[in-house]
Amino acid sequence: MNRSGRIIGIDLVRSVAICGAMLSHVVVMTGLTLPAPAADHLFRIALQTSAPIFIVLFGSMLELAYRPKFVPGGRADVAARLIARALQCWALYALSVVALIVAWPDYSLPFGVATMLFMGVTPFTDILKFYAVVLAIAPLLLIARNRLGLWPLALAAILLHAAWPLARDLPSPAALGMPQEIDRLAKFMFEVGAPDLGGPSVIRGLSFVVAGMVLGRVLTAAGRTAPALRERALPLGGIAAAAVAVLALLPGPHGPRGLADMTLRQIGHPIYYLFNLPIAVLATTLAVAATAGAPEGTQARLRRLTFFGRTSLFTFAFGNTLLYLTPRDLVERQPLAGSIALIAAITLMSWQFDRLMAGSGPIAARARRVQAAFGVPARRIVAAFG
Repeated sequence: MNRSGRIIGIDLVRSVAICGAMLSHVVVMTGLTLPAPAADHLFRIALQTSAPIFIVLFGSMLELAYRPKFVPGGRADVAARLIARALQCWALYALSVVALIVAWPDYSLPFGVATMLFMGVTPFTDILKFYAVVLAIAPLLLIARNRLGLWPLALAAILLHAAWPLARDLPSPAALGMPQEIDRLAKFMFEVGAPDLGGPSVIRGLSFVVAGMVLGRVLTAAGRTAPALRERALPLGGIAAAAVAVLALLPGPHGPRGLADMTLRQIGHPIYYLFNLPIAVLATTLAVAATAGAPEGTQARLRRLTFFGRTSLFTFAFGNTLLYLTPRDLVERQPLAGSIALIAAITLMSWQFDRLMAGSGPIAARARRVQAAFGVPARRIVAAFG
């Protein structure tokens, strides 16, 4: 942990997960495959774990950074911050859809508008749509956490996945004669609808958020000193490693193959969540144990590597917009060279934006004014709901 109270291991894993998510989009864009089938298989599994890790760590952030301030006298400010962040996510999501309308022939203006209203899909930026909703309801999640405790929330998440065999047989809105836009919205919110629309849905994705809250609580239950963090992280990481090893032995489409080709994610299978949760716990606990107690100078150097975490919204919005605007046939000719060029460009963009925001120049000042502007409607929304 550094002087600001942040746990550097969590920040590192979060940044790596964001980079991995962007790399997975780049690989889809260029069609890159590794020569050895086994290596390609493992590569794709590793990339597919990025988004779940990021969502789990969002839950840890709620528990460790937001909940301590979510107390009488401070709740309105915390709720306003979360809702302002949700509005920023939606605005950036809408901006990325504009890029799709401009650059991709199959994105018409009506479909683009429907997509902005959560009744469409995008190739890469639906993570911003997911976060826009989850951040907006995060104050309610904190209220439930404070009133009920963590374990009832965890039990509710487990029961939700246990009910998957029943939920998957529910008729989709399209099967009931409703418009396809409603079908897409139902799939996004409740995972009811066409399986090829992807996932995770908001309701099931919240289980990752709750798991992250539990992880944050368990890691810091004995305090945030280096010995306390290592004492908690090492056995927790051992349990997670054992779970990953057992799950890796599952055969067929319900095993690692289903992770690599996204089959499990698209159908919302509980094993998708069961696979990715221990992977997220293992990555986080290893990083926390390895960095806890590191000298201040080492932590400062490590913190410079966490710029993806500090620029996550910028990276997801403008990094994916760069992919939308890149001629696909150009990068598909040389998949490896194209992948290297695109991920290097995205990394440079995010690093440079992080540097600009750390300063006091005109670009940083304008960006902060824009960010502050979202706080105005956020505070009004909080005031309206009391």
